[in-house]
Amino acid sequence: MKGDPLQDIDPRSKLFFALTVTVLALLIPQIEYLVGLLLITFFIVIAGGILKSWFSYMSALKMLIPILFFLNLFFYAHGKVIRNFDLSLFTLSITYGGLRTSIMILLRLFSIAAVGAMFAVSTEPETFEIVLGKLKVPWRLAFVSSLTLKLVPEMKRRYKKIEEAQVSRGLKLKGGPIKRIRSRVPILIPFFVSIIRYGYELTEALEARNFDDIDERTNLISLEHGLYDYLLYLFSIAIFLVYIFLNFFIGF
Repeated sequence: MKGDPLQDIDPRSKLFFALTVTVLALLIPQIEYLVGLLLITFFIVIAGGILKSWFSYMSALKMLIPILFFLNLFFYAHGKVIRNFDLSLFTLSITYGGLRTSIMILLRLFSIAAVGAMFAVSTEPETFEIVLGKLKVPWRLAFVSSLTLKLVPEMKRRYKKIEEAQVSRGLKLKGGPIKRIRSRVPILIPFFVSIIRYGYELTEALEARNFDDIDERTNLISLEHGLYDYLLYLFSIAIFLVYIFLNFFIGF
């Protein structure tokens, strides 16, 4: 991650952009504008040189996407019916309203997850803690929040390591849904044990550094705004003003 263009941008400007995109993703009611918002985030990810790491974060959604899509497709049954499925106990209908709702929810989820992954990938936990401190967040809460940025990739790394170890011992991960769920049990048990052990090790490390008795903290890292930070601020404000103009003066 070091050396990426987005890494040099102040976390405050990236956080401002992330919050702007999140608010817009919840407010925008049109599919095409949500697609545009997602493309803007994708363009910044590419320009920032974090595409590979960003995809790694976003891959966590691959199991959630089909579940959300089909749940909303069948249970938001309003509007003109596209097709009916007559089952033995009930009938499922695919409607234009349900299809549109499914796409809208997925695009909103994607937009928020995309900008969140962009911020997480391009921001060091230490600098995120400093940002929260400058926003007057209690430093203990800021520390715990910044720790989550480090914990997620650490959990993924440990899970992958345990999975590879179990596969090398002959564990089969292929087959039907039930078989694949059962095959994950030998992975999940040592994974949870590993995470609990990691938590104890982290607690001992913090106690050894007298973490509980520190009332205020100082930082070696200083944050300064540069040209790209101001450009990102202006860009965030610009896309929000475009939304206001389209919504109140033209109408979605």
